[in-house]
Amino acid sequence: ETLDKGFYSQDIVESVPLTETERAQIEASAQCIPDEELRTAAVKATIKDLEWKKGLAARNARETAGDGV
Repeated sequence: ETLDKGFYSQDIVESVPLTETERAQIEASAQCIPDEELRTAAVKATIKDLEWKKGLAARNARETAGDGV
C-alpha cells in the first residue's frame, strides 16, 4: 500500500521569540527547582515549546484571516 507522502510530511512551523516578560515569567516559575542543571533544562525546554506554539498560533491566524470568513 502506498502512503501519501504529503500527508506524512513534516509540518514546519517557524518559532516566534518570546518577549522579555514571558522569559522572565518562565524563569521565575522555575526558581522552585533546586537543581540548577535541571532548572536550566526546564527553562530552555519551556521556552522552545512556547516559541513553537506562538509560531503555530501565528500561522493559524494568518491562514484563518486568508479564508475571508
